[in-house]
This record gives sequence, C-alpha cells and structure tokens, in this order.
Amino acid sequence: MINYGNHVISSDDLDAVRDSLENEPLSGGPSISVFEDSIGARLGEDVDVVVVANATLALLAAYRALGVTANSIVWCPTITFAATANAALFLGAKVKFLDIDESSFNLDVDRLEEVLANTSKNELPDVLTAVHMCGSPCDLSKLKQLSSLYGFKLLEDASHALGATYLDSKIGDCTYSDICIFSFHPVKMITTGEGGALTTRDHRIAEKLRLLTNQGIKREAPSCGFEDTDFWQYTVTSVGLNMRIPSFNAALGLSQLRKLDEFLMVRSQLVDVYKSRLNPEIVEFQSVLANSKSSNHLLVVRLNQPVRNLLLKRLGESGIKTTIHYSPLHLHPLFRDKANRRGAFPAAEKYFMAAITLPLYVGLDHGVVELVCDIVNESRDWG
Repeated sequence: MINYGNHVISSDDLDAVRDSLENEPLSGGPSISVFEDSIGARLGEDVDVVVVANATLALLAAYRALGVTANSIVWCPTITFAATANAALFLGAKVKFLDIDESSFNLDVDRLEEVLANTSKNELPDVLTAVHMCGSPCDLSKLKQLSSLYGFKLLEDASHALGATYLDSKIGDCTYSDICIFSFHPVKMITTGEGGALTTRDHRIAEKLRLLTNQGIKREAPSCGFEDTDFWQYTVTSVGLNMRIPSFNAALGLSQLRKLDEFLMVRSQLVDVYKSRLNPEIVEFQSVLANSKSSNHLLVVRLNQPVRNLLLKRLGESGIKTTIHYSPLHLHPLFRDKANRRGAFPAAEKYFMAAITLPLYVGLDHGVVELVCDIVNESRDWG
C-alpha cells in the first residue's frame, strides 16, 4: 500500500542512532544541543532553539511561555490539526476559529482584519496561531502589523514548514513572530521518530521555554538556607514538565537535517511532475505567496467536481492510501457550539468537501505518481 507520506531512513541515519546508543546517555546527551545548534545555524545566529519530545508539547510550551492561562483567548484557523487548538484548551484558554483563504488554504488575512476590527476589546486574542498549511507560508508581514495594532502575540505553527521561506526570511527565524514550532513526526520534512522544536529571537522567552520543558529546573546550586549544598547541582524555580527528547532521537534528527536541502529538492520535483500531469480543469493546486517557497510537506489539491469520496475509493482499490488534511475543527464535537456550527466558516467547509491529499514523499516512485495522475484525470468522466 502506498501511503500519502512516508519517512526515509538510510544507513547514515542508522549509524548516527547506533553511535548515540553506544556512546552517550539515553537522556541529556550531547546530540541534543548539537541538534539545536544545527537548526539554529540554518535559521540565523540570533535564533534560540529548544527541541522537545513532540510538536504537541512544543505548542503547549509555546502557549505557556506566551502567557496563556485559563483567562486567555487564542485564535487559530479551523483547518489545522487538532493539536493547534488542543494545546491551548489544555491550559484552559478559550479558542476561537478563523476561516481560510480558498486558494492558499491558510488563514484569510483580509477576513481576519475585518474580524479583529469588529471584535470588542475584551474578546481580542491574546495569542494568534498562524498555521503554514502544507508548508506554504502565511502572510507574516501583514500578521505582524495586525499583532502590533491589536496587541496579540503571534505564534507560528510551522509543523509542515521546515525549509520553507517567506520573502527574505526563513520560516522559523521568527522575524515576524514571537515563537515558531516545528514537528519531526515520521511524515514531516525530517524525522526524529517523534519530536518537535521551538524557535524564538527573544532570549527571555527562550529561557522560559527551557524551564517549561525541563521541570522548571535551573542547573545551579539551590539557595535553601543549608550549608554545603552545592552538590545538589539544580534548583526548581518554576512549574514545568518533562518534555525532553531522548538523545538517540536527536541524533537521528541531526543526521536527517544534513539532508534537508536534498529532501526539499526531491519534494519540489515531485510536485512539478504532478503539476505537469494533472488536468488543470479537474484539480486546483495550493497557491504560494509571491517571493515565498513552500516546503511541500503535503500535496493537497482541490477537485473541481464532487467526486472526492469516489476518488478516495478508486485510489485505495489501486493500492494508494490517500487522506484529507484536515476536517474543520469547528465541526468536531469538542468545539461545536453556537459560534462553531455548520456554515460558520464557509471557505473552510467548501475546502473540506473538495480537498484530497495525494502521495508526496522522498522515495516516492515516479510510476506511482503517474498512476495517481491517471486515476485523478479519469475522474473527469465520473460526474
């Protein structure tokens, strides 16, 4: 069965993990800081990086570092994975959803501006989370302007977007945002097995993140009133959790990171094949902002006729497992209420009824791409 996404583990990855298992502690080994430094080196010298066990924990830490509590309001697009909203809900925050732009699949910034202008001061967001859907960057410059005007913090959910660029900046360098998070899940741009990372240019936020992700512990002798306590070596200074990534996972991530540019190139080439083979009368591809570059994590296309469910079935019968990213969160039972009802976010619902995620990953055979394209093109005659 061909999946929509897959990971590639090569001999150098296995060697890196084996070396870590044999030569460093399972937890807290040097591979972790080297991995962080290597991510930072790609993004810019002023960027702090904290790696964690998964991207959901990265979101949780990011929200908490930005001051999200039970009295906070977080806004995010309704087309995103559940973790974007769940992490805020876990802290007790109120989550409000936003509609998307029909062509970019990212949040509709023009509509956002209208919603902000018509929202009372006490209902404005404390944090707005911008999701770079499929790896295609949001309009961060406009979002930064709105954050300055309305006083909210800006968080980038770049789970899909490692390697993407926006204008003259790299996604994750936090030129426009307070914090950015990445995912290293097995189908993402690179993998650590499970893992995530947080990036920021604010060194005070970075210090908060390091405490939040490591039980609130500082590596220093405590001031507890007892003599000869230097041997304790740590002080618990604030509330935190264990969000640490194991050493061998970081070693895998470091090995994968060295191949990121190659992975990006292969993904881009595969997308070009799809674009050359798929009938433009049948499908619409996601638009990417001018002077920006997608990481091409997911290949989501919209069908121009109501055959999506039948297409999913036909592809499955041919051994190709496709899926849909994502069903609108506002229609799920956890979130459904008077504000979150059918018809509340029409662009997102229209997108959901027409979207399909086609296979895209490093190592995908071009023959499979051609088969997928043939089946999709045949759907023109199914209506």
